[in-house]
Amino acid sequence: MSLFGGSQREDRRRRVLTDEVMVAGSSTTTNVATASRGATTAGKSDQMDRQPRITDLVPQRYTSYALAFVLGLGCIATLEAAHWWMPSIAPLAGTERLPGIDLAADRNLATWLTSIWQLLAALAAVVIYGVRRHKADDYHGRYRIWLWGAACWLAASVDTGSNLRSAFTHVMRHVSGTELGANGWWIAGYAVVAGPIVVRLLIDMRRCRVSTAVLISAMASYLVASVGTLGFIDTSFDAHGVMIERAGEMLGALLTLVAMGLHARFVIRDAQGLMPAAKAKSAQKKAAEAKAKTAVAATPNTPKRSDLSTPGRPATASSTPAAKQDRSDEDDYDDEDDYGDRSSRRNRRRHRLDDEEDATQGRKLSKADRKLLRRQKLQERRREMDE
Repeated sequence: MSLFGGSQREDRRRRVLTDEVMVAGSSTTTNVATASRGATTAGKSDQMDRQPRITDLVPQRYTSYALAFVLGLGCIATLEAAHWWMPSIAPLAGTERLPGIDLAADRNLATWLTSIWQLLAALAAVVIYGVRRHKADDYHGRYRIWLWGAACWLAASVDTGSNLRSAFTHVMRHVSGTELGANGWWIAGYAVVAGPIVVRLLIDMRRCRVSTAVLISAMASYLVASVGTLGFIDTSFDAHGVMIERAGEMLGALLTLVAMGLHARFVIRDAQGLMPAAKAKSAQKKAAEAKAKTAVAATPNTPKRSDLSTPGRPATASSTPAAKQDRSDEDDYDDEDDYGDRSSRRNRRRHRLDDEEDATQGRKLSKADRKLLRRQKLQERRREMDE
């Protein structure tokens, strides 16, 4: 199974889709037959059809996601404020630190909340996978990246709740014999494993700009948390660094959950035909359009009829075809008595060639001018024959 391109089993994918259509048709026939057997069985099947599906649990309004985000920010702010005021609250309980609100502890309310949000993000990725796998034009199996995304969020949830990063750091130190600091190894492991998966998810999510932007913001929050964990931020108090790290992790988990929910909404609405079709143009189509525009721009402008008109004479509104002009010329020859006595096919051809020579010189003669020109030529020929 390829992570970025999916498997190339297009034929198998087509067969699976065909089988699903056949199964859907057979289930419809079975429901009809069951309904005809008795009212009791039909009533039970109607009750099962009315049960909510898992896709019905995905909110469809942006206000729901905005409200969830605001509530999450409130939880983060409450935990940060509790940690800030812990030195004043702890003496009331007869201790120096309170494990539940101490952000520096391995297990506290912040890690629990972050783990819950990451687990919900993994479930949302599974929902997206369940809808995307039925898309008819995805023969390359690109939808499988959502299983990898769900596994990534699930692993992050388990690590946050059980602190597996410490065990991973000890194992990598023992195997490699290299020291990368207290948190260097697990941050490097996340970057190597989760980095390509997140990039591939962003490519698949590009049609929904809102979810893409939110997921990018989540990765930026995780990056801030990693920088605070590695100690690159110079702080005057140790509590500030812990608060920055936990705040980045919680905000990243919250934004990840919102991004998965928004994209699940987009995928469900797209499967229902409620989203506009993609307007992306292929490179070949763009090249063909550019070539057509270039050809039109390179085509010279045809001269107007007024440019061919005789100086001092107005141009005609419309021009007759060449065949009609030839016929009119022959009619003109027939109207001439003198010309009809001595005309022949050779003389007509000669006169037509003369007219074409005059036309090629840039003049356009009227019908009366052509008759006058023919009479003059005919008189000249008669003089030549008399001589």
